[in-house]
Amino acid sequence: MMNPNLRRILQVMAVCAGLALGITVSRLIGSGNANETDQSLHRTSSVTTAVSNPVQFPARISAPEALRHLASSLRISAKAGRHPREDWRLRSAVYGLPQDALPDALDLILAQPNLDREFALRHLFSRWAEFAPVAALRASESLRSRHLRGLAVYQALDTWTSLDPNEALAYVEKRGIAHHHEKAMLGMLARADPMGALNHASSLEDPKERDQWIDQAIHMLAISDPEQAAKWTLENREGESLVEGMQAIVSNWGRHSDPNAALDYLLSLPTEFQSQRTFRELGRSVSLNDYDAGIQLAMGLPESEKAMFLSGMARGTARYDPPKAAALAESLPEGPAREQALSIVAREWAGKDLHEASVWIGKLPRGASRDHAVSLFASTLRDSDPEAAVIWASDIDSEELRERGLGAGLEDWLERDREEAEVWIQHNLGSLSDFHLRELLE
Repeated sequence: MMNPNLRRILQVMAVCAGLALGITVSRLIGSGNANETDQSLHRTSSVTTAVSNPVQFPARISAPEALRHLASSLRISAKAGRHPREDWRLRSAVYGLPQDALPDALDLILAQPNLDREFALRHLFSRWAEFAPVAALRASESLRSRHLRGLAVYQALDTWTSLDPNEALAYVEKRGIAHHHEKAMLGMLARADPMGALNHASSLEDPKERDQWIDQAIHMLAISDPEQAAKWTLENREGESLVEGMQAIVSNWGRHSDPNAALDYLLSLPTEFQSQRTFRELGRSVSLNDYDAGIQLAMGLPESEKAMFLSGMARGTARYDPPKAAALAESLPEGPAREQALSIVAREWAGKDLHEASVWIGKLPRGASRDHAVSLFASTLRDSDPEAAVIWASDIDSEELRERGLGAGLEDWLERDREEAEVWIQHNLGSLSDFHLRELLE
């Protein structure tokens, strides 16, 4: 007799075949652009419809609906008290807002009690600046808190700079440089004159701010002159900032300039700079520029470095060709490199074709790497279909990952449809520890 949870998974997969879904998460790990964002948030619903009656969803959601989604996300975020970096739901809600909903969204954020407003406002003003940067800056003036006002101004200017640095710089120069514009000015300067920005950032008194803006200037210098960036970093930095700085330089070198030269330079460095993370990031960068060249480069590496380099390539390739990335990830031996690669492919593929991703994941052999892929796949379903997220999470073998996925999915499901969620819990009490059940049901 088929496990009822697995039967439900197959039903979800079958129904997904009839849905026009397009969920993206690229903006949730800190990447993407305005055009991608405008097309990213597609409306989804609980997969409870019969296969013979598929539901069609619009490509864009209306301002009232986007605001309702944001209001719900704000309430959940305030109630859960999650660390902002983990609040993917709220990020998704903000970046799904159409332009005409932004002023009302600002009112909703300011009115919600017990909310991490810095996090919400940072993403709101970044989204606003994608549409109308000057309007975003004017809206920031309505904030009473000087700190929040400065944060909003900085975020709007930083986003504007990434889209049109010349226009942004001209605007700031015309208006004059207030204190809260200084950080954004450094960002603009780093894009126009990396060495000038580097010299200016080095003179900052606050160590945290100094390191932050040196990183940004080095990032831009590594694109135009990686050898100069590496030379400056080796001469002027030390400890963890030195190691991380060299990793970033090699990664940018491989993507924007010469992958062979970047790898040769990496191999010439002391072993302390040759971490698995560095090889993974170099592989990711190379895959975004020249996949075939990356494969050739990997062939000459030792096995452990080769696996991590190819894992990075799978991460990068998943952004534009998930099936190709999946084949590469599956070719890796069981271990951290394979786990990371399969997880990223699952997330990226789900954002492009939910049905195809679910079919692929369903065919993966059971094991630690599959568990990690299912865990991340289930997390992408939580906003659109928490029931499906819970069912996928229940099929994870690892007790730790299973309970984590079930807890997160059930929390969302209880918020959306408490009655249905409690029925599922009553029939699956063994799926979650008594402690977590009591915590969720309180």
